[in-house]
Amino acid sequence: MAQHAHWHTIYGKARRSTARYVSTIGREPYAGTAGDWTFRVSTTTNVRQGPSTKDRTIATFIRGKEFNTGWITERGEAVNGQRAWASVETSNGRRGWISLTNLCAVEHEDDRMLIEQ
Repeated sequence: MAQHAHWHTIYGKARRSTARYVSTIGREPYAGTAGDWTFRVSTTTNVRQGPSTKDRTIATFIRGKEFNTGWITERGEAVNGQRAWASVETSNGRRGWISLTNLCAVEHEDDRMLIEQ
């Protein structure tokens, strides 16, 4: 079986880079923005296998849980008019997605210092 390699451009906060994946390893990555964000879960919510409420639930995050993410897609299913979903890692190491409608951004001391400068 032939493996087909594909290149994707990833745009982050500081610069852009390219990423390569082999299509037979798994599902093609969702288009999105790479970065470094911390979110707090505002209401207990399901972690989905993909960025849609139609995708299977693989975990649940309770209200108040904080997590870091490096990937957000704006091509997910719209939830209350919001199409953005954050990629998360569950406690057992599985990758999943949470709608941004159920999250609030956490501001860090370093972020405030950058804003003030």
